Amino acid sequence: MAGLHERAVAINDTIACSHAIGRANDYRDIEQGYQASPTSVTVIDEFLSQEALNNLRRYCHDSTIFFGHNATGYVTS
Repeated sequence: MAGLHERAVAINDTIACSHAIGRANDYRDIEQGYQASPTSVTVIDEFLSQEALNNLRRYCHDSTIFFGHNATGYVTS
């Protein structure tokens, strides 16, 4: 077991998506909103396509890439 501690033992093979970036957004409008923001912060809903999001979830769920957690409950790798 010692040789496996804090090592990525299993990495899920993820298939590339045909379209990883969501198509429903007006990225020109998002960029203009970002540039006009006094805090240089913006939120992009549905940035990833549903297929890409599903693949990312599957990758994170099936791969042993997270080795710890912090005080706020987030996992770390």
